[in-house]
Amino acid sequence: MIGLEYVLHLYEMQHQELSEKLGIAKQNINRWIKGTRPIPKKYLPVISKIFNIPDDIFQKQLNEEDKIEIQKLKIKNDIKNKKEIPELDLKKITLKKMVDMLNEVARSEYGGITIETKGVIEIPTVTYARSSENDWGVFIQKKVKNDIIYERCIIRDDNMIVEDFIFDTIEIVGGVTYDKYMNQFSFYFDINLEVIITVYDYEFKYNDIGKLHEEEKDK
Repeated sequence: MIGLEYVLHLYEMQHQELSEKLGIAKQNINRWIKGTRPIPKKYLPVISKIFNIPDDIFQKQLNEEDKIEIQKLKIKNDIKNKKEIPELDLKKITLKKMVDMLNEVARSEYGGITIETKGVIEIPTVTYARSSENDWGVFIQKKVKNDIIYERCIIRDDNMIVEDFIFDTIEIVGGVTYDKYMNQFSFYFDINLEVIITVYDYEFKYNDIGKLHEEEKDK
């Protein structure tokens, strides 16, 4: 996907609106996105100013890491411009709910996730996304350790684009937290390790998550 197309999608701006800001016909925007014509140099700084994003982004074919960086820029711009930002909404969810949600992303056409770690163990960021030709999914496997039955969570890439990401759920401290605004899951281990799974290009039905949260509190 070309950068301009992704930025318009992220900022929820129609081709017509951008063309009016630039004082040109809508057809020009369509041609730029389809790649039949390059964006004229005189318009790049104008577009860059509109979105407050570097002008080398707009004609670039984006990978998943590029998309995440653009999302971060948008958040910074929203804060800087004092736009209305949703209040922090952290919810405790079950591991099974997280697995179900991640599989929902895995089945979507465009959605993907990145996994990063913070703390005593740091691994390079791992990306799972169908747009990168990954055929991935998440499941929980029952294991026995020292005569204790516990669960192991596995994010598996059947096409072997990236290695499986595996963690033992028995070692999680405090359960899984879902951040609605960042579209992000996080959980901690007692060895000073945090794992963060960020979802991009996919939007969950937040009301369903909230309902689940309330049901869990009532138990």
